[in-house]
Amino acid sequence: MTRKRWTPGDRAWFEYHCWESPESYDAPAWYRSHQFVTILEVEENDGTGLTRAERDECALSFTYTVRFPDGLEWCAFEDELSDEQ
Repeated sequence: MTRKRWTPGDRAWFEYHCWESPESYDAPAWYRSHQFVTILEVEENDGTGLTRAERDECALSFTYTVRFPDGLEWCAFEDELSDEQ
């Protein structure tokens, strides 16, 4: 898969990649899997202390704040976002 850097306003296909259970903390995202989302921003506080450029150079995953069509805002990992369905 080609790594893509998303920017605010981009639209991406969201596919949930974690524990698929109603008991999961991430159940709200799982229930909304397979939808187009709008990218709101790149998450800055990822706990590494690295800048975006440094994270990119180290090939570390990025996380994004996204908005679902129903208005829910959530954090999505870059491997959950795609240009294609």
